[in-house]
Amino acid sequence: MPTLVAVDVSVSDDHIRLVFSHRAIAQAYAKYLEAEDRRPPQSQPIPGYRRNAHYNPSSKEITVALPKFLTWFITCRLPDDEDSVTFTFMDADEQYASRWADSMLLFEAVPGPTYDESVKQLHVRRLWNKAHLQKRLDELARKPSPNNKRGPSPRVSNHSGPTRQAQREASWW
Repeated sequence: MPTLVAVDVSVSDDHIRLVFSHRAIAQAYAKYLEAEDRRPPQSQPIPGYRRNAHYNPSSKEITVALPKFLTWFITCRLPDDEDSVTFTFMDADEQYASRWADSMLLFEAVPGPTYDESVKQLHVRRLWNKAHLQKRLDELARKPSPNNKRGPSPRVSNHSGPTRQAQREASWW
């Protein structure tokens, strides 16, 4: 059985707080987010948006700015019945939300019907295969983008679901 990484999510005001179960993964993820913010404006998933990630090594916590088009609420996610944060966006913001979620790596669309057809939902996948996630973060750290030789390449999707690569990666765990 693979070693799993747990990600706990909470939101306050306009920031998302991610707490990781493994320090090395938290540190690699923070470095990835910082590299994403250093990309040139034309390569950003959302024009003018910066994650402004803040990493606290002692708590394995990363705080990230929440984009203005996302709202959030607390839900009870089945089958584990634990409280969870669900992020919502309107159809008009679907392209930006898909790009943002893709660039954040940990987010995925909530399957199934929602209470309102005009609202789409995202959440953070809680458990990850540690070796696979570490490998993915390492690959992104080494892979230069075409516009910025120091940062990772963009992972932009022009559709609402996960990319085919993300779907393949999700099957690893």
